[in-house]
Amino acid sequence: MRFLVISHGRMAQGTVISAEMILGKQSQVSVLSVTVDSTIQSTLSEIKETVSHFEGEEWVILTDILGGTPFNASYRFLEEHPDVLLVAGFNLPLLLELFMRVDASHDEIKQYINTHKDAVISVVEYQVPMEQEEEFDL
Repeated sequence: MRFLVISHGRMAQGTVISAEMILGKQSQVSVLSVTVDSTIQSTLSEIKETVSHFEGEEWVILTDILGGTPFNASYRFLEEHPDVLLVAGFNLPLLLELFMRVDASHDEIKQYINTHKDAVISVVEYQVPMEQEEEFDL
């Protein structure tokens, strides 16, 4: 399984670097960054170029947001490559899990995403009041 992580700016690169700090180098990952000069067509060309270096591999493309240029270009890529799994809204915990599941099938990855998509929480709702420390005059 290979992963292509695409974002606006350097988010994809930074998130992959963070994942590698935790898991070690990830040779099955490619990264693309969309800039202000990028178009859907230029991004699609970059996707095709990246994937062409690993013909015959199973791919998961992860984009930062649904409806952005990385997603839209990836969605167009699916027209010619329906066997690719496209995921919108990646974050560090998701990348960590996927990178540890390189042998997982697309169906297993979809199942993981469906069961963990509510993992982003507001900590305020779960905040436990901290006991105040006593002050001592010395």
